[in-house]
Amino acid sequence: YKRQAPLFAFTAVGVTLDSNQASNLMSQSFSLGIILGFVIGQPLGVTLFAFLVAKFTNARLNRNLSWWDVFAVGTLASIGFTVPLLVSQIALATDVTSLNLSKLAIVTSNVLAIFLAISAILLRSHFLKLRTAR
Repeated sequence: YKRQAPLFAFTAVGVTLDSNQASNLMSQSFSLGIILGFVIGQPLGVTLFAFLVAKFTNARLNRNLSWWDVFAVGTLASIGFTVPLLVSQIALATDVTSLNLSKLAIVTSNVLAIFLAISAILLRSHFLKLRTAR
């Protein structure tokens, strides 16, 4: 039962899918902004902020970690949709079409972020194995 909880969360979002909305997803600037903000902006923001903290303070990465690990954590940080859905619900309450499109963009960005996080962790594991094999 517990393994079904994330799938239930995605279905409880209330996104209505039709071919028109799916085609509008990549053509509307605000839906592209949502997707790019989550999938690219969040991981880069987390990684850049951690780098700046390490650069301008006495903070240092643990010797067992690399900046790739920080990036992987940044990709994990971009997974989540409760607050964006709440903000969309408040901001777009009178525009049902835009609200549904923003919900679809949020769910799409979360799915992409999940795959990006999995890829980053798998790549990190692969490179770690290569490094220890030398």
